[in-house]
Amino acid sequence: MAIDVLCPALFKMSSGNSNDYQNIFSSFSDFCNNQEGKLNLCGLSLGGILALDYVKKYPEKVNSMSNHNIKNGLDKINCKSLILCGSKDKANMKSAKQISQSIRKSEFKIVKDSSHEVNVDNPKELAHIIYDFWKEFL
Repeated sequence: MAIDVLCPALFKMSSGNSNDYQNIFSSFSDFCNNQEGKLNLCGLSLGGILALDYVKKYPEKVNSMSNHNIKNGLDKINCKSLILCGSKDKANMKSAKQISQSIRKSEFKIVKDSSHEVNVDNPKELAHIIYDFWKEFL
């Protein structure tokens, strides 16, 4: 089964010359709001913060969210969520587990042989974990 994946270039999509967070979030929100149907979001680092803020502002547009090490606003998340952390990411492991425990419908997964940049360190394992999580939404 194939998954359609869109990976927006966050710094290129922001309008004007400003790459401040509000400008990037506004552009990201416009991008997401122009997509058809409910979204399955996946974010890493800045993308994770954008995904979290988006689901808090537009919960009706989000089917699921996969996220990596984000803390604020967890009580507002009501969709199924996947929290990931690299097995070698000692600095973020504790907070990732706490985040997972704070979100009602969350799952916590560790990406083997990875540090903070799980998408660089072990992209195949990351893809398998996300695919397994998103299977029920396809």
